[in-house]
Amino acid sequence: MRQALGIAIALLVLVTGFLTWLAPKESEKPQAVLFMPPDCSTCRQYEAYLRNHGFRVQAIEVGDMAAIRARYRIPRTFEAPQVVIIEGLFFEGHVPARDVRQFLGPRNRGRARGLIVPGTPRGAPGLSSAFAEPYTVYLVRGGGLIQPVKTYNHGFH
Repeated sequence: MRQALGIAIALLVLVTGFLTWLAPKESEKPQAVLFMPPDCSTCRQYEAYLRNHGFRVQAIEVGDMAAIRARYRIPRTFEAPQVVIIEGLFFEGHVPARDVRQFLGPRNRGRARGLIVPGTPRGAPGLSSAFAEPYTVYLVRGGGLIQPVKTYNHGFH
């Protein structure tokens, strides 16, 4: 029994070490700059969500979100509490991490400027709720064209 326990512990240490080695280094994680209004609790929850999903996050509280949207030429058609800038692209609202990563891929370069999840839909990333509601991720193209790209009908991301 002791021998089996010793082998199990050795395997656990080996697997943990291997997984740590595989995990991206902090400098390899995408840098996200999160602009948010002061004292925004849902913004802080989204910040934690991004960190938990492999992003380095610099959170900046700003009093004038309209100025941030104007600076990055984000359409005012839909608005959400926070704006995240990664590699010069914008992500407004509670955009799922998998959509952010997919959007950062090379095939999207030059085709679009950002993604938006309007408002604060219950069940979106950083907005945990037992009563999740459907929400849509919108793509913003260079010419200002906005089109829906994905709808989530659940709260799991």
